[in-house]
Amino acid sequence: MITFSPTPSISKYPEIIDNYSPEDRERKQKLSDHRHQLDIDFNYYVSLVNQIFWENNPSLKGRTLSNSADD
Repeated sequence: MITFSPTPSISKYPEIIDNYSPEDRERKQKLSDHRHQLDIDFNYYVSLVNQIFWENNPSLKGRTLSNSADD
């Protein structure tokens, strides 16, 4: 079950890593822009994505997603 707490304040944009393809950088920038427009804190967003990942992959619970292409 996903529970939402009050939306935390915005933190700075996370750095878009240069070793991504131009398409991935553009996609990540759009996601970052949208997150910023919605006033969603980056750390809150990451913890929510991890929670959903673990719910869909219970055998990997506790594994933190990385910037690797595999993730």
